[in-house]
Order: sequence, then structure tokens, then C-alpha cells
Amino acid sequence: MSTKSKSDDTLLILEAAKQRILEGKPKRISLSRKLNVRSCEEEAGLGNGTAYYYPEFVLGMKNEKTNQTKKRGAGPPASEIERLKSNIKRERQIKNNHRKQLAAARGKLKKMAKEHTQMTDALISCHSKIGELKIALVEEKQRSITRIK
Repeated sequence: MSTKSKSDDTLLILEAAKQRILEGKPKRISLSRKLNVRSCEEEAGLGNGTAYYYPEFVLGMKNEKTNQTKKRGAGPPASEIERLKSNIKRERQIKNNHRKQLAAARGKLKKMAKEHTQMTDALISCHSKIGELKIALVEEKQRSITRIK
């Protein structure tokens, strides 16, 4: 009769979680997570640091990470680099478009300020002309009035 201890069950749960992550079919964590001890603990539904009670598991994890690094090379995959380059190119284009829009908006602002100044000057001259005409009207009315004695 073989008795399974709770620690054996935990180790099996950790190994199953590691296998799901390696196969790209995790249940509890996102696919973008890297393979490490903490991601295996989260995938297994265990607490932080639980895996460190199993040094053979931690050692196996380190070996697995080393093997993965050797398989795919030192840097990120080429597709990742291309994606990042295209993101940078797109962001530069957006930035240049914003610069062009800003320059156009500044040009419009200058034109509007110039027109505002011209209109303000015209308004001031109209107000002074109205004042002169009011004075002329009052003078004309006074001339046309005949005094009765």
C-alpha cells in the first residue's frame, strides 16, 4: 500500500502547472508570462514561495529555462524585434503628424490674432466716428432750432 503525502501532491501539481505553461495552455496565468518559479506557483494555485520547499523542482525549473534560452537564442525572437520596430516606426509617423498639425494650428492662431487686431482697430475707429457724428447731429439740431421771443 503506497501512501501519498500532501507534499507529493503539491509537487505533482507544480509539475503539471509547469507542463501547461511549456505547452502554452495555462489555465490561470496569461500566455505572455515567462516560465519561472512564481508563474508555476500561480498556475498551480499555490502561495508565493511554495515551490522553494521542493529544491529538485526549482533546480529542474532552472535547467528548463536554460534549455529554452539555448533553443531560441540569446535575444528575443525575430518576430518580436520586427513588431517592436514597426511600433517605433508607427509612433514616429504619429509624432510627425502631430507636429504638422501643431504647426498648422499655430499658423491659424497667428492669422486669427492678426485679424482680431485689425477688427479691433476698425471697431475703435467706428466708435470714434459715431461719437463725431453724434456731436455733429447735436450741433445741427441746435442750429435748426429757432428761438421764440
